[in-house]
Amino acid sequence: MKRYFLIFAASFSQLRLLLSRHKQEQYFINKMFLFILLLPLLIGTSCKKQTNDKFTEAVILDGGPIATEQCGWIIKVNDSYYSAINLPKEFEHDKMHVFINYTLLDEDFICGNATTYRSYKKIKITEVKKK
Repeated sequence: MKRYFLIFAASFSQLRLLLSRHKQEQYFINKMFLFILLLPLLIGTSCKKQTNDKFTEAVILDGGPIATEQCGWIIKVNDSYYSAINLPKEFEHDKMHVFINYTLLDEDFICGNATTYRSYKKIKITEVKKK
């Protein structure tokens, strides 16, 4: 009888160990299923094209003709001034408010004469639209 009890106790502890492993595996499977289910949602929201929130509000200012040692069209963004290398003609209006998306270049634009020269960082406008 003692022998049967030991066999039963050993079988019971093995069964408990198997159930414990089964619970751990089931927990892992549930987590993986949830991750796989939510992955397309995370990818879909991160790839969504942004709208106006990627644009920066700017003002286009006439700095005078470059031919007479003036600065041409200057772009004011917040409290900074830039010289655009590719401002479209339809946006060449003094004090025009626009939304732009731009890339800051590692070059300076120097304008003016020897006594009153100014230096502006150059930008490349990738998108521009009227406000």
